[in-house]
Amino acid sequence: MLNGRVGTNNDFTCVSSKGQSVVDYCITSYENLHFFQDFKVIRASDLIIKSKLNMTGLDARSIPDHSLLYCELNISASLPSCHTSGKRSPEFIKFDVKNIPSNFCHGDDIHLRLLDTINGLETNEVSQCNIDQVYTDFCAIVSEEMNQKLHSKVIVMSDSTYCNKRKRIKKPWWNDNLSVFFNDMCCAEKLWKKGKLSRVSCVELKSSFVSKRRVFDREVQKAKRKYWYTLQQELLLESKTDQQTFWKKIGKIGIASERKTLIPMEVVDANGNVSSNVDDVLLKWKSDYADLLNQTGNQVTTDRNIPVDQSPAVLTESDFLLTEEISFEEVFNVVCKSKRGKASGVDNIPADSCQECLIFILKNGKVLLVHPLPDGEMGGIN
Repeated sequence: MLNGRVGTNNDFTCVSSKGQSVVDYCITSYENLHFFQDFKVIRASDLIIKSKLNMTGLDARSIPDHSLLYCELNISASLPSCHTSGKRSPEFIKFDVKNIPSNFCHGDDIHLRLLDTINGLETNEVSQCNIDQVYTDFCAIVSEEMNQKLHSKVIVMSDSTYCNKRKRIKKPWWNDNLSVFFNDMCCAEKLWKKGKLSRVSCVELKSSFVSKRRVFDREVQKAKRKYWYTLQQELLLESKTDQQTFWKKIGKIGIASERKTLIPMEVVDANGNVSSNVDDVLLKWKSDYADLLNQTGNQVTTDRNIPVDQSPAVLTESDFLLTEEISFEEVFNVVCKSKRGKASGVDNIPADSCQECLIFILKNGKVLLVHPLPDGEMGGIN
């Protein structure tokens, strides 16, 4: 939200006799925040004064209580050239967060840098600019640690002529070489379909596509044979050493690995007997759903057996927790329970790598990472 971040006198957008509140606001993504040079909230009364309108005889209540939002953007950007044949596709670095070493974020050097970050957060004035700067320093520390101790690879973003996506990753025999051959075949097919300028060029492009398709098919069959031969040798070895592991692997081969859990076509009738008859199952389901959707009583009850029209209006402790400030324990629990294996954000730092650093900061710091900010001159809370 730009209100309260960029510029001054931009906190409230609704000013009336009842008070002031933020009704109209402008929202942008965090990575685009630096494009905004200035942001102002201009009240309707100020607009009337600046335009020098004659408001004689007009009731003041007819003046809108909303305001005009004004912002300045820096949208200067370099336009792409028409000749993009030699230009590389955008790329980024992907880290292997599944194999994090034990010494990651553990050491005197990184601990001292994290303590300096904590001291900067505790000693500096609580403002949005200072918090953004502290977070930038924290991201730099984690990024440097990831570059030193985690394996990484460069991922090239796909465009119209190149695709980095690995095809058919569910196939156990698929590998990176097949992805390269598949991408080459797809590119040749696209060129053949688009090359309708002359008959000679069309024949050449089709010949190139057929050749690359033949190479891809040959490599697929070779990868399949190699995979099944390796699996056969492993099964023969397991049959001689560990019979239990052998039968477990046998059960995962073939269609057994593709089985899905289905709803059983069985119901228990009024006599307590299990019936697998399709007509009995469908009739039972129909009656149960009819009872759920059509309540026999005058009042619809919830899962707590409390009538909807007689539910108590007394506020509970959970209702007050929604208006309380974010506590230290709440932030610590959220960091500890953060999901692993998720995609990283704009800072290119996944939750798997920064979890240890955040836990260290929460254990050694005294100021909350998520803290309400004062509203400046108005004294409110954002």
